[in-house]
Amino acid sequence: MSRREHDRNVRTAVATEAALGDVQRQLGEVSAELEHVLDGCVSAVVLVDRDGRFLRVNEVFRAVLGYERGELADRTLFDVVLPADAGLFRSLVAGSTRRLERPQQLVGKDGEIVWTRMTLTRAQPDAYVVVFEDRSELRLLQDRMAHMALHDMLTGLPNRQYFTSTLETELHRGVTVCHLDLDGFTALTGRLGRRTGDAVLMHVAQRLRAAVAAEHTMVARFGADDFAVLMPLTQPEMIVRHLRDALRPPIEVSGHEVVVTAAIGVVSTTGASPAAVLDAAELALTRARGLGPGRWWLFGPDDREHATAEVLRAGRTAVAYRPLHELRGRQPVGYDAVLASAESSEWDRVQDVENWLLREVCAAGPDLPVHVAVPAPDPVEIERITTGTSRRLDRLYLSVPAGDWLMSLADIGVGIEIRDFGLADIAFLEALPISAVRLDRRLRQPGLLTCRALPHVLDVVRSAGASVIVDGLATWHDAERWQELGADIVAVGRPGR
Repeated sequence: MSRREHDRNVRTAVATEAALGDVQRQLGEVSAELEHVLDGCVSAVVLVDRDGRFLRVNEVFRAVLGYERGELADRTLFDVVLPADAGLFRSLVAGSTRRLERPQQLVGKDGEIVWTRMTLTRAQPDAYVVVFEDRSELRLLQDRMAHMALHDMLTGLPNRQYFTSTLETELHRGVTVCHLDLDGFTALTGRLGRRTGDAVLMHVAQRLRAAVAAEHTMVARFGADDFAVLMPLTQPEMIVRHLRDALRPPIEVSGHEVVVTAAIGVVSTTGASPAAVLDAAELALTRARGLGPGRWWLFGPDDREHATAEVLRAGRTAVAYRPLHELRGRQPVGYDAVLASAESSEWDRVQDVENWLLREVCAAGPDLPVHVAVPAPDPVEIERITTGTSRRLDRLYLSVPAGDWLMSLADIGVGIEIRDFGLADIAFLEALPISAVRLDRRLRQPGLLTCRALPHVLDVVRSAGASVIVDGLATWHDAERWQELGADIVAVGRPGR
């Protein structure tokens, strides 16, 4: 090699080394800039390869999981997710996934769960950028709000909603439910003040919870001084004794010694609905209150009949008549008979309330036709009620859902109205003398297609000799729209005679 060639090679090598140095320096600057950018992110960001190894980790990610710098060097992404999710992540980074968003739980260095929102994006064929937004505080807030929605703020006990849902899950096992009402609590708070009353309630809650602390049990606060206890089927006398013993010791609060007693309604059952169980417990509590302070009552089959007699004897019941108007001319053509009471909740205690209403209408209803809703008609009982009545049967309409009982009702001679009428009920119009149909509530806010179909359907109804009734209308403006669609009779506004 000549000296000239040697010098040229040397110059080339020096230039190449200088260029490589420049590249390495630029890469270092880019790397430092990338680290600066990543550490400036408010979210946790990592770059991982197909094996889940961390290529880059920002400071937020380390802080969220509680790791110091360098401690993640021998760990992978699969080590910081839940074991149940590790297989999913292995398939994600080894497959062809380009982007994925999902809620993701991470496992911190101390084993604490961190709630995040994850976005995984393929940055290169063999690398993924994964961004985790820390949602732990949001999750804690959501959990707190969910807890507040299901628990009483003062005592921390479950509320009625939580109690009812738990009751529903336990009913198949058989349950005993106690409904407690503290005696004289209103007078106590009036005498000693609300703060003392609240302290008494917290003591009562703690004592009841301690008295029945076992699996499948629950103590809840239903109202101001109402509590409920749920437990597996138990001898009523035994649970009442436990509850009384828990409440017996005087409560010392604010310098006062308060003795607490409670009326207790008890029901033991298997397989009933939650609403029926709670209703039975309340009826039993009502009977217990009637016996005096500190007494209890076990719900029995005669208690509903007793409640019916009490409501009727008190004279707090009445029948209200809601006018039905013919759309053409707006003339009254009849009435809907509906229940009215000073305390509407009292009707929940009335047994066979529809039959009671029917008897009242037959005895003293107005001269125009009256429609009585009977959701589950008993043709035998209805015939017994209507036989011998002074009311003309052609002026009594039973508003009933379509079903096999229509034939038997037709034989009685009363007018028949199919309630909640839908397309599936048209066949009954051909087979039976149906006087009227009342449209299903789902049809009262008709969409475009329903508006197109309704006039044809209502033409078919009228051709069978039945009138079309629409109720629940707030104004006559709403009624006029239904006249255009083909309705005949409407109920507008509130009940009234």
